[in-house]
Amino acid sequence: MKQIEVFVDKVYQGVGGNEKEIKDLKTEMKNHLLEAVYELKKKENQSKKLLKLLLIDLVEKKKCVLLSVNCFRHKKHLLKECFI
Repeated sequence: MKQIEVFVDKVYQGVGGNEKEIKDLKTEMKNHLLEAVYELKKKENQSKKLLKLLLIDLVEKKKCVLLSVNCFRHKKHLLKECFI
């Protein structure tokens, strides 16, 4: 990701010392940040999947409740007819 490269370059801007060590440290930092971004995206994707499953479950439960209410109303209506 370009943004990570720019960030790491700014962090190490003006740092003196062994150029190979600095390059290695920059690479390590970039890799660490890329891994962190990947993990966050993975968790977000898992959260979206979980939310979708929960919504599907809620819809199914709502259907069951509505079906139960309709059955109860129908039985109540039949009972009234039988006793009137």
